[in-house]
Amino acid sequence: MDIKGYKQKKKFKNFNAVVVQHEMDHLDGILFVDKILKTKKTPNK
Repeated sequence: MDIKGYKQKKKFKNFNAVVVQHEMDHLDGILFVDKILKTKKTPNK
């Protein structure tokens, strides 16, 4: 949402996409270490 409360839709590529997803995860209460721990629990195929 923007400062006036309107929903925004944007597309990001490459490094910018990674940065934006990282920040969105923070807003959702997800930390980078949570993702690392989740991938370690997944068995390798």
